[in-house]
Amino acid sequence: MVAYRRTFTDIPFSREIFKKLEEIRKRNNYKKIPAYLKKPELSPQIEARFKLIDKLIYKHGCNQILELAAGFSSRGLSMSIKDGFNYVEVDLPRVIKEKKQIVKEIGIDKKIKIPKNLHFVQGNVLDFVTFEKTTKYFDKSQPLIIIHEGLLRYLTKEEKAKVAKNIYKILKQFNGV
Repeated sequence: MVAYRRTFTDIPFSREIFKKLEEIRKRNNYKKIPAYLKKPELSPQIEARFKLIDKLIYKHGCNQILELAAGFSSRGLSMSIKDGFNYVEVDLPRVIKEKKQIVKEIGIDKKIKIPKNLHFVQGNVLDFVTFEKTTKYFDKSQPLIIIHEGLLRYLTKEEKAKVAKNIYKILKQFNGV
């Protein structure tokens, strides 16, 4: 639903990602999103959140980013191509599998080379092992930014505490934000 709402914005690659998601949905016979859940009127909020996070990333000047529950956001693709950020996206296995496929197809369609500094890690942010898997892609002498757009609202208080502890452990290693 968020990917759909991004199509009403100028966020790079949003329309392409949603188009590919629709193709995947049809191929796999996934249910269509009911119209009452799409809520395009929320697009300005989604766009503002996306752009605010971008602004904060650039403000801090770090070039290493870990995005938790990245979903079908285009930020990793856009920032790794445009500005050379070392970018790692984490999400559940099915999402990462579909995301890799989408990014590959967008690269072919748009005739762009997918950068080697864009990485995808399957896992669960409640499990510290997932965070440890991401560290092989980062330079420990450089600071790291850890972001997410909407993950925490879906977690219980205990789960939020677990994610916060995992983030803290990683940031201790990288002196980041």
